[in-house]
Formats: sequence, structure tokens, C-alpha cells
Amino acid sequence: MIRQRYVRGRAQCGADRWVDPIHLTPSIGEVPPSGPRRAYLSAMSMNKREIIRLAKELLSAIDGGGVALDLLVVKALSLARATSDIEATEWLSCEMTGYDSSKAVGRRYAILTARWDGTSETGYFGSAAAIASTVGTMSQTLDTYKKFEPSGQHALAQLSEKARRVNEWATSIQPLEKVVSAIRVQLHFFGARVLMEAQFSETSRSIFERFQSAVDATLASQAGKVFEKLPYVFER
Repeated sequence: MIRQRYVRGRAQCGADRWVDPIHLTPSIGEVPPSGPRRAYLSAMSMNKREIIRLAKELLSAIDGGGVALDLLVVKALSLARATSDIEATEWLSCEMTGYDSSKAVGRRYAILTARWDGTSETGYFGSAAAIASTVGTMSQTLDTYKKFEPSGQHALAQLSEKARRVNEWATSIQPLEKVVSAIRVQLHFFGARVLMEAQFSETSRSIFERFQSAVDATLASQAGKVFEKLPYVFER
């Protein structure tokens, strides 16, 4: 009876692996998946490599310091969509078009990016590009006042006015500069987190598959001989 069940199991599930004929589940020594399953794993691996590439590009652009803030947001949004990160996608969409303080994600990142103190009715809710552009314009005006050299009989009054203007513009631009800096920090946190997660999972999968292949090969060669002897043992 055992021999018949064993043979039926091989006939139903293929001669390249031993299958429990009662539960019809593959044994430990089952041959690795092929066909569509292998194609799926290959696609997952390719997606992982693409995510790592996008994350590295984002971090490199941030660290280089020469890429405009709006382009950094675009790179980060592409990375968020590649990883199917819903919260990051919503946050970065806010950075692209402006914040909606009625939404939880908007309120959370408005605080993280120094746009809002969490209690007041005012804040800097415009897009990252708009804020960066405002900072650029205000910086040019501030530089103009700094470079102005008082002269003539009204030099003393002009010097006093210059000091007042410089202080006024420096005070106005400071909170916006904090927003831009905080956005860059959050973008860097996001890129670094995604990169570490992708690389760690890739390393873990590689190690697991390497050891799994070695163990499966050993079990397949040893267990196969044992299973072949089982019918004869029961016949006795």
C-alpha cells in the first residue's frame, strides 16, 4: 500500500521530487521553482536594483548641493512611487503642489519641514519650488543692501537705513531658509531609509538563497535515497 501511494505521488507531481501522497505537499528536497515563478523573482530582483539606483541618485544629488530643490523633490517622488510608499508619495505630492493642512500627512510633514508650529493658523504651506524661489529672490535683495556703500553728506543716515534694511530682510528670510533646509533633511532621511532597506533585504535574500541552495542540494541527495528505501522497509 505504501509503495502504491509513493508511486501515485510521483506520477501526479513529477518524478523529479518526492511528494507526500496523502497531503500532496512538496518535500524538503523539491527542485527550485522555474517558469513563471522564476520570471516573477527575476522581475522582483530587477525592481530592487532600480530602487537602489534611484535612492543612490537622490542621495548623490542632495549631497552634491548643485541640484535645485524642485528637482530633488521630483527624484524623491519617483523613488516613492517605485517603492509604493503611500505616505511618502502623498508627502512629496504636497511638496510639488502645496500643503493641505486638513490632511494628517500634510500636518505631520508641515511640522517636520518647519513650515508650521502645529498650533498657529499661519505657516509656509506653498510648494517646495515656490519657497525656494522666494528664498532666492529675497537673498538677491539682501545682497544688494549689503553691498550698498553710503556716501555724501547723508552717509550716516544711509548707513543707518542700510543696517535696518539688512536686518529686516535677514529676519524675513531666515524662517524660509529653515524650511528649505528641513525639506532637504527629510529628503535625505527618506532616500537613506529606502536605500538601507533595499540593500539589507537584497543581502538577506542573497544569503538565504545561497544557504538554501546548499542545504537543498544536500537533503535532495541524502533524503532521496532514504525515501527510495521506505517501501521496501514497510514490505518487510
